[in-house]
Amino acid sequence: MTPTMQQTPILFSRSNKDNYTQPIRVAIYGRVSTEHEEQLSAFDNQMEWYSMLLKTHPNWNVVRRPYSDKSTGTNTKKRDDFNQMIDDAMNGQFDLIITREVCRFARNTIDSLFYTRMLKNKKVEVYFVNDGIWSLDSDGELRLTIIAALAQDESRKISERVRAGQLISRENGILYGYNAFGYKHVKGEKSKDSHYILDVEDSATVRRIFDLYLAGYGMKAICSKLIEEGRKNASGLVKFDCTQISRILDNKLYAGFVVYNKSYKEDFLGKRIVNHDKSTYQYIKSDKVIPIITEEEYQRVQEIKNSRKKSTKGKAQCKRESTDRYTRKLVCSCGKSYQKFKWHVLANGTKVWGYQCRNIINNKSAKFRAQNGQSTDGYCSVPSVCQWKLDFMLDTIVKELWENPAATINKLLEIVSANYSTNNDNEEKLKRIQLLNDEIGKVMARKQALEMKWLDGKLNDADHERLCGVLNTNIETYQAEISALTNLIEDNPDSTDLEEKMNNIRLMEQLLLDGDNLTRLNIDDTFIDTFVARITPCEGRKFKWYLNIGSGRGWGFFSETAYELYDYFSLSYSQAQRYRKEHNQYLRKNQWEDITVEIYIRTN
Repeated sequence: MTPTMQQTPILFSRSNKDNYTQPIRVAIYGRVSTEHEEQLSAFDNQMEWYSMLLKTHPNWNVVRRPYSDKSTGTNTKKRDDFNQMIDDAMNGQFDLIITREVCRFARNTIDSLFYTRMLKNKKVEVYFVNDGIWSLDSDGELRLTIIAALAQDESRKISERVRAGQLISRENGILYGYNAFGYKHVKGEKSKDSHYILDVEDSATVRRIFDLYLAGYGMKAICSKLIEEGRKNASGLVKFDCTQISRILDNKLYAGFVVYNKSYKEDFLGKRIVNHDKSTYQYIKSDKVIPIITEEEYQRVQEIKNSRKKSTKGKAQCKRESTDRYTRKLVCSCGKSYQKFKWHVLANGTKVWGYQCRNIINNKSAKFRAQNGQSTDGYCSVPSVCQWKLDFMLDTIVKELWENPAATINKLLEIVSANYSTNNDNEEKLKRIQLLNDEIGKVMARKQALEMKWLDGKLNDADHERLCGVLNTNIETYQAEISALTNLIEDNPDSTDLEEKMNNIRLMEQLLLDGDNLTRLNIDDTFIDTFVARITPCEGRKFKWYLNIGSGRGWGFFSETAYELYDYFSLSYSQAQRYRKEHNQYLRKNQWEDITVEIYIRTN
């Protein structure tokens, strides 16, 4: 029962604990069990309760806002504030943690003892007010173990009751979840009255996907066809990928079946969700779902899918790395990888290869989408590139770096020194970005609340669309400002790293000197794997080349911040024509657009 403002929390009189004669740094931890709206008032009551408790201890100084989580308490993995509180305690930010009862701290006996013992080593005490337990007391751990074990057993009982309830729900054909693509979930007065109705536009898209697949289209071809037709996915975007198509084709819901037993929670403590094998799924024909396809069509689709699967028996099922020299290195400025394709075939039968961003392959280019009245936000407009142009760029880069190794090293040292001598103050910009991100989080929470009200029938479609439009505009405004501030922020490296960077640059010198005779350099696959970390094509025919010239470090995770901009230049038609002649090829002027090349060299 929550105490009123007139009530005083019951305290256990301990002169050496709750009646301090000197200021004590205190942290407060509160938690509610779920994120359901009706629980929010319970959380507010907890905070009010703690405020009353603090009034009886004027020497207790709260070091920061209360640590609070609105989530399950059976483990601590997803309790961000709890974990932050433990980190702060280990860093000596406070001496005492106040929490209402053991079940608010943890319902897992192991976690309760683990964290209180960890805090004990840092001389940080935990006071469980309602349970009257002070963790540093001689009998504190024993009493804590008993109460935590009782709380853990209660969690087990709740878990068993939930599973029993789910079994009865399945027997009664109760629908789980909310909307499924192609349907709208209509909530009844009772759970058994809930049902699906067809979403006219989305159900037509589902029907189209099955029709195309039965007509012999592959999943990539289906994605391309849907985008050409301007159809929208579950998020309202004209965007599809093979994973989405595969899931739709596998979903027997579209044949009028409700699917149960797809996953389960491994145990009531860890809450880890484990997916069942498809052979264990329970399919129940339901009158609460209007079929979009027939059961025969669904079975035929599964037969086609199984016949197209390649046998992987005895083979490792992992992504195979490309054997092509450039496919391994090309990453578009939109973030997607590249795919090699046949550009054309010469008169003598020689194949000429090119590379295109997978974003464009799967979703069409931003230009195509704009011409067809589709959204272009997040879509790519970087044109494909022919292989010989990449060879031409690399040849030019190698000549610049290896032609005069001493000049290359001196120039790089000067660039790094100049970057470190610039004192750019980015602190205010970073604070503003953090504030904007916080605001976006609040707006997203409000938007989620709107969605729940709309799904529950408490908000009509017109108001839902209008309010969501306002919130989306706010998010876009915040994101635009974040983008602008991010572009204004300049790298300001820690000057303590300067010496290390200088040493790494000097390690490059010998490697460059070893290759000072350009005729001895063999620019083959091994050379590219050794020296080229990444190639990033950008809009406007710009290419960023990231090179690793023996900095003394392994590759590891790619990060742009490890590279310094060394130089940039343009490649003209006359230069390209001369390169082509050297390789017994020709180039028409109308086949060429100038290319900008930026060279980045790794320095740490």
